[in-house]
Amino acid sequence: MRERIVHNPRNPIPADWLPNEIYQDILDSLPDHGSQRVQTLLACRLACSRLKVIAELPFLWGRKYQLKWAYHDPAREAERTAQYGNDWFQRYLHRNRSDREVLTVLHQMATQRKGRHTNAQRVYRVYGRDAWDILKKHANADPPDELDDKTYWISTSFWAGELLRAMHRAGSLERLYRLKDGHHMELEEGLSTLDGFFGVPYEQLKQSFDLMAQRCKSSLPSGIEDDTREMCIAICDWMRSQGFGPAEGDQYLAIRNHFIHKVLENRTSLPLTLVAIFVAIARRLGLDAHPVPFPAHVHAWVRVKEHTPEEGEEQQHVSIDVYHSATQPILTSADLDPILHAMGTTAQQHPELLAPASTAEMVMRAARNVANSLRQGGRTAVSDINSRYWTVITACYAMVTTITLLSPAHQADHFFDMAMHVKERIRHVFPLDIAIVVELTIMPNMGPLEQEPKDIFQSIIDLTKRAEDGPPRPAIRRDPAHNVKYFVGLVVALSGSGADYMGVITGWNTDGSYKTEDGTTSSPSNPIYQITYTTTAWTNPRDSQTRYDIQSNIRAFSISESTGTSSYPPPPTAQGWGLYLVLKSIVWDLGRIFRSAVNSKRGHLWFVPTEDLAMEYPDDVGAGMDFLKTMDEAGV
Repeated sequence: MRERIVHNPRNPIPADWLPNEIYQDILDSLPDHGSQRVQTLLACRLACSRLKVIAELPFLWGRKYQLKWAYHDPAREAERTAQYGNDWFQRYLHRNRSDREVLTVLHQMATQRKGRHTNAQRVYRVYGRDAWDILKKHANADPPDELDDKTYWISTSFWAGELLRAMHRAGSLERLYRLKDGHHMELEEGLSTLDGFFGVPYEQLKQSFDLMAQRCKSSLPSGIEDDTREMCIAICDWMRSQGFGPAEGDQYLAIRNHFIHKVLENRTSLPLTLVAIFVAIARRLGLDAHPVPFPAHVHAWVRVKEHTPEEGEEQQHVSIDVYHSATQPILTSADLDPILHAMGTTAQQHPELLAPASTAEMVMRAARNVANSLRQGGRTAVSDINSRYWTVITACYAMVTTITLLSPAHQADHFFDMAMHVKERIRHVFPLDIAIVVELTIMPNMGPLEQEPKDIFQSIIDLTKRAEDGPPRPAIRRDPAHNVKYFVGLVVALSGSGADYMGVITGWNTDGSYKTEDGTTSSPSNPIYQITYTTTAWTNPRDSQTRYDIQSNIRAFSISESTGTSSYPPPPTAQGWGLYLVLKSIVWDLGRIFRSAVNSKRGHLWFVPTEDLAMEYPDDVGAGMDFLKTMDEAGV
């Protein structure tokens, strides 16, 4: 039996009492997630020279490196490999320094308008994909535990998200250019260029397909690996068991059907996207599967792997109708030829229409499907009305860009349409795309025949830079003689036209510049407020709009008035979180004009203006702080 060692401060156990292996096992048992492992290892480095050597052992840092950073810029990762090899401690320090440098640039973008264009390009050019993880972390960050007027957490989250999505869209364009130049690309990667416009990288979709293929493989009956036909049917059966199926009725024209990341969420879709998912799974399971450009209804073509054609003999294949797999998964020439004849095609055209299609052809077809949904679906094309405007603009952006880059003819005309789309819509909705997508990705790839659209793009770039460097808007002061009760950033409730609204004040005026829908003009005695609002109660938010309303029609809104339960009000921070998250889901660019938020004990919420808005309304920051203080003291 081992003698029990009792620690005596006057007779401490020497540091070398334990062998190195024990220290290594102790440090290796630290949890991988969170900061405890890193903090402990760094603290051990400072304890003594012996622990410093142990705490820097590569195997203690390799797993942490791989867990912390899911994305790596290929060029920078190659440099780290060349410089540090398998020294994961040094590689960790290098990535950590990069993250801090990116955060420094992000802070500059969040706190000041000047230099955003250049800073966005710097992150894209210097750090590339190395910046994705840290930007994603801050874009999706929860509100802080304590809300205050000193931080920039709202604007930091906004600009991190905008920068990350702009980089993803630039990545989509790079892949589209590769497709245009004839490079080979898997169907899933090609279609993911559309998802990239929504800020979803191909790497994320690839991980989803890897996991789906693993799950599908584990469910397959044993012994069918060498039967291509049965394998295809089994994959279709598994997809239906997971909810994948045809979109029908008024959902057929839904925008989400054309974007893989949305289909993976909602599961129902069109033939093309369902075939893409089938092909992604089938190829991971060893089948040679491709899409077939059958008119109006994409099928899958799968090589029969148990058949080896002799010289002059055609390769046998199986045609799969994934969309109708519940009733007829296998198609034969007897099924397909009559349909083609009815469409007016000739027998000579049939082989081409029944052969595997290129990825570029399928991506172009998907883009045209998006155009069809936008043209025929109208407002029903987007069921999520909270994000309808943003979704339609993004889908249109993806469609226009894809058709422009992949069209074999009339490139100048397509580029002109795209330039006008960017000028009229994109620059307002996606502020950093001008710096990263237009200037760094599109313009360097334009030819001499596209000079007119190139001039339009350059004018947009110049306009963006002038707006960054220009002076702020003229200040609007609060005059004690005027009847201005509220201030920018305050969350208010509106009563008008028999409906209740909740929104945030983004401006006010007393000089006649604002006018309500009924024609009332702002004046010193009758100020009018510009409010971005949601059209139902805060617990069921709807489409956001901008409204101009007179002061007598609005009141300071509190979350406590939206519940009839006795358990309210909840803790103040929880109240502030609730209002913030609801408004963020509606006012998607909240972080453009507000940097933080403060809430009262009774659930009033005030968004702290950014520097530009605070300079335009220089007295409103003090008015906001005084209002919340008054509400807390009065217990209102």
